[in-house]
Amino acid sequence: MITILSSTMPLPPYTFTSSQIGLMALPGFIGTSLGVILTGLLSDRSILYLSRRNRGIYEPEFRLYLIPLFAPFVPAGAILYACALERGWSWVAVGGGYLMCNFGGAPVSAVALTYVTDSYSEVCHVVLKSLLARCISSFGSGIGVEDVEVAIVPY
Repeated sequence: MITILSSTMPLPPYTFTSSQIGLMALPGFIGTSLGVILTGLLSDRSILYLSRRNRGIYEPEFRLYLIPLFAPFVPAGAILYACALERGWSWVAVGGGYLMCNFGGAPVSAVALTYVTDSYSEVCHVVLKSLLARCISSFGSGIGVEDVEVAIVPY
């Protein structure tokens, strides 16, 4: 999402400078921070509650109950973000969509990673290596996106 801002925010109706475009990363940081903090608080409390209901037996799957609470924020935020950019809505709507998407996405990732760590501790190192490879390839695929976009749709 953030890579699109450098090619859309300098244009009207926004006419952002490079500094202002850089500040548009703050909603994502805020959304991620709020989501992960809330997930940490809810995760521990829900695991204790569900373990008590399960006669004191902890199951790693208890962590997955939090995913439906946060997952709807991802498509809602993506839709708000896309509509705001396409229709020229306020930059607050663009930032709000980015915040919502990160508020839902980061907790889902954190819960999934914690579940894998709890369930498959013997092979956890393989999962973490594959996640590292995914992050590196995701970063690498974002380089040069603007050049490809300009080549496909010249302004």
